Amino acid sequence: MTISKSALAVLNNKADHFITPKPLEIGSSALLPAPYDTLQVAGIFIKMGHELASAYCLPMDWSLLREIGIYMADSVVAVFAAPWPAILSQRDRVFTIAYAVGHCFKEYYNLILTSNCHLMPYEMGLLTENTLYASLNF
Repeated sequence: MTISKSALAVLNNKADHFITPKPLEIGSSALLPAPYDTLQVAGIFIKMGHELASAYCLPMDWSLLREIGIYMADSVVAVFAAPWPAILSQRDRVFTIAYAVGHCFKEYYNLILTSNCHLMPYEMGLLTENTLYASLNF
């Protein structure tokens, strides 16, 4: 499946509306004990991935999105080397994480649409990690 650059640009603009950090949703995860905090954040990532997939008109399997969300959440913890309450206590980090995860999903869906290439869930975790490192200038 290939798509024109102009059609992809329209889809990317549409997808940008789904990459809005939800500080209340993500921040509330800091109140949960481990491992429920990680599962809550993974669930938020899964929901974002599903919303973005619908923006790109791509059918995504929930079990695949679940694996991707978990790998992404684990990658965020690896980047910050801290538990979720410490990570989510700073509002700017919540925004950075949300935009990085959304950007990774956009890259993934662009890859599917332009070259019909699918990444493994752990590769999405690595992509998330690299995107966060780049955005934080680590």
